[in-house]
Amino acid sequence: MLQSMLRGSEAKLATYNIRTLSTYERLIELTEALKNIKFDILGLSEVRRFGNKIDDYGELILCYTGETAGKHGVGFIVKQHWKKHIESYIGISERVAILNLNINNRKISLIQVYVPTESASKDDIDKFYETLNEAMKIAHKEVHVMGDFNAKIGQPRADEYLIMKLNGYGTRNTRGERLIEFALEHKLSIINTFFKKRSGRKWTWQSPNGQYKNEIDYVLSNQPKYFQNLEILNINYPSDHRMIRSTLKLSEPKKSRKNFNIKNCKILSNEEEIKQFKSKLCQHIVKIETSKETDTIQESYDKILNALNLSLQQTHSTNYDSKPKKISERTIALIKRRQVIQRTKFKTRSMKNELKALYKLISKHIRQDYIEYRKKHLTKTPRNYWKYKKGS
Repeated sequence: MLQSMLRGSEAKLATYNIRTLSTYERLIELTEALKNIKFDILGLSEVRRFGNKIDDYGELILCYTGETAGKHGVGFIVKQHWKKHIESYIGISERVAILNLNINNRKISLIQVYVPTESASKDDIDKFYETLNEAMKIAHKEVHVMGDFNAKIGQPRADEYLIMKLNGYGTRNTRGERLIEFALEHKLSIINTFFKKRSGRKWTWQSPNGQYKNEIDYVLSNQPKYFQNLEILNINYPSDHRMIRSTLKLSEPKKSRKNFNIKNCKILSNEEEIKQFKSKLCQHIVKIETSKETDTIQESYDKILNALNLSLQQTHSTNYDSKPKKISERTIALIKRRQVIQRTKFKTRSMKNELKALYKLISKHIRQDYIEYRKKHLTKTPRNYWKYKKGS
């Protein structure tokens, strides 16, 4: 069923430098920040977790690789409905990782990178690109490379139009030259340049004081024809980077028949949800019955489909409100306050002190919230205890 749902559809692939995901509190905070962001797979830079692991948290799967405690690290967050399409995860180094996918026999490799910063030595940069070249050798034929490249590529030059379009940003630096060389060598198009956006929707990093803004995060691909869009998103999360989200076309939709599609389709997980769904559906069907004699076949079909959609949405909406939340409203208010201060260009000393205090206070409150969440969650769903514990 999952494969049929994905056929003729698209994938939302994103990449984000999260600065750190070293504690479980940070993971909870990131999960909260991603609630309203549509994505299927998110590549991560600066994970700062030691080890080479895959953790299943139920709705999300976290894959990560780190070799230096508290530094560097790359990985992926994969939505649960994509789990069946994961072929393998290969952590090559703390700066390069591969997620191999098999989507209806279409094999794709996603390579997430975190390139050394501008202060790194030439040897460090050479070592990184050697590692990345090794990753390219073992990747599938279709490959998409994304992440924090710490490079500015600017506008395309005469011999670069095969891999770049006219939608660059800023000016090129030495690291940008190296990135272009790599892209030309492997015939990788720089997808950021393929879509025209205003300058305010191009930059992916800003300096602490907000004075400097650069585009240093990119998506590269040897199959640019499949990309339908690339956009930069603001996330309510403490990072000096912004998220890149690209839309990848998976396959041509069938034109011979109209697909039956229920939006936001989620599994009804228990008898209570099934009972609620049936009750709401009956209410909608009664309304349809009153006008069926004057409706055409297509109109009746559309109304029934709409009734199914509404019944599902209303069922999940009702149950969502009653579920215990990992982060309390108090903590969310603190996170919003921190975001306001972070976005203030000229901060006073008191604002800087408040920001420093907010970081500590938010972490403390998230820990407390999580303890309360586990108490409520385990009380309400004891049968899922071991599954939940495994992901914790």
